[in-house]
Order: sequence, then structure tokens, then C-alpha cells
Amino acid sequence: MRKMKSICRAIKLGCVFVILTLCIVSCKRSIPRTISLFGVDVRGLNYSIIDQIDSWCPNGDGEYYLRADLDTTQVERIEQLKLRMLENGAKKLPIEENSIVGRINQYRRDNGPGKGLYILNIDSKDNRDYRALIFDEIKHELIVIIEIF
Repeated sequence: MRKMKSICRAIKLGCVFVILTLCIVSCKRSIPRTISLFGVDVRGLNYSIIDQIDSWCPNGDGEYYLRADLDTTQVERIEQLKLRMLENGAKKLPIEENSIVGRINQYRRDNGPGKGLYILNIDSKDNRDYRALIFDEIKHELIVIIEIF
């Protein structure tokens, strides 16, 4: 009888461990999945992460910031990335919209990169909430900014 209880406890503990592991793994933000929010597929494109911030408050406010360096030897894939961005409404840098605040300020006309593309989705109810995908052609960087206030 004791052996049976020990086996049941071990199985329960194992199930809890598996469930927790699955929750942690599934909650991790996937970079290709995040970029796909903009209608752009980066699978197969080699990149290295320069900077990444994923910080959220319990009330849902927060930010996600990713800066990735693209492999410049993949000229064809980078051209496909630019084409996909243009197909999904990308505009040429620098960013013209002045009504938004936050991390995106560094990519505006005054101090942003002079060459590249961006997709900017601003929330219609609160212009402080936005999603941006930026391709800096000079530095060969891909930047994702999601801010919610």
C-alpha cells in the first residue's frame, strides 16, 4: 500500500513538473512569431540578437524591444524581407509620425537612421500603444518595438 502511494505521488509530481515546463516554454516569446505580427516571415534569415527587453507589468502595460543584427551575406533573403515589408504597408525611414512616444523616438527624423523601412501600427484608442517593425539598411538591423501604456 505504501509503495502504491509513493508511486502516485511520484506520478503527480512528474505531471506538475511537465505542466510547469510546458507553460514556461510556451510563454517564451518567439522572435519569428513576433515579427510575423507584421506579416513578415524571417524564418531562414540568419541574425544575432544585439539587445532584447521583454518587460511587462501585471496590469498589461510594458514593452518588448528587440534589436537584431542581420547576416549581410544573405542578400537575397534581406531583399525578400524588404519586399514583404513593402507588401505589408512599410514606409521609408525616418519615421514621420510625431504623435507617439517611447523608445521609437530614436528612429524619428531628428536622430534616426536615414535609410530603411518601417511598419508602424498605432492603437486607435491610445496612440501611446503601438507596434513597430524597423529595418535599418545602414546598420543591417531589424528592430521590433511593442509598447503598451
